[in-house]
Amino acid sequence: MVLEYHKLSKDVVKESLGVEATNSFNPTQRLQKDSPVKDDSKTGEKLQETMSSMSGATSTRDKALKVEVEKVIQTDTLSKNDFAKKPLKHKDNSGTDVKLDSQKDFPQGKVWKPVLTTEQIKDNRGMGAT
Repeated sequence: MVLEYHKLSKDVVKESLGVEATNSFNPTQRLQKDSPVKDDSKTGEKLQETMSSMSGATSTRDKALKVEVEKVIQTDTLSKNDFAKKPLKHKDNSGTDVKLDSQKDFPQGKVWKPVLTTEQIKDNRGMGAT
């Protein structure tokens, strides 16, 4: 460990340590091996439990909560990552498959069209495509 002392202003030392900074001032004088000093007047103190806290602790400890969980498996819902196997169902569960037709579902001119083709993106990575 390396300790580095800097020349401090006497006002800074007095303000931070609460002592006068004289020529014989030792900044480690308060760091003695016995500090902090043990308070011998508190050695006989022990925590006391009251009867109310003891009774409250034992009553909750005796009772255990039993929870039973029933596992239900529905075969018609998607339980795994099998979106490719099962088509999307209509929101009313009518059984009709959901299909989007870009010519009918979107008004003309409102359909987003890519500026670059896949080949252009692959060939020109410097254009902002990652």
